[in-house]
Amino acid sequence: TLSAAEFTTSLNINLVATLTLTQLLLPNMKQGSSIIYVGSTLSEMAVANRASYVISKHALVGMMRATCQDLQGKGISTCCICPGFVNTSMLT
Repeated sequence: TLSAAEFTTSLNINLVATLTLTQLLLPNMKQGSSIIYVGSTLSEMAVANRASYVISKHALVGMMRATCQDLQGKGISTCCICPGFVNTSMLT
């Protein structure tokens, strides 16, 4: 089951930190700059027992899309790189 503490931690790492960095750096970005978000294969799908990670990575894609719309006409692009599975302890 998904605990509130685990969910909060995942949101803080994957969303709040990303939003904070974006807000800090954006005022100094010039036309032609890009914001590159780091998603995951799980940004677009889900697997069992990884709800907090999956939810936060889905939300990261939403943040990227919203930022793209907010920056329309300012010459700053956004994208979300979604790498595949990496052999870490999370896979076990």
